[in-house]
Amino acid sequence: MRTRKDGTSLELSLKSVSEERRRDRLQEWKNEQRAHQLLKVLGEKV
Repeated sequence: MRTRKDGTSLELSLKSVSEERRRDRLQEWKNEQRAHQLLKVLGEKV
């Protein structure tokens, strides 16, 4: 899945990926979500 930086479009594709690659990408996404949440909480406390 890809989005443009201006947020006006979204590109989806279906393809076969290895289980390892899928797990790695999911973990990367989860880490990004945690980082965003942490920055949000820190921003609220400042």
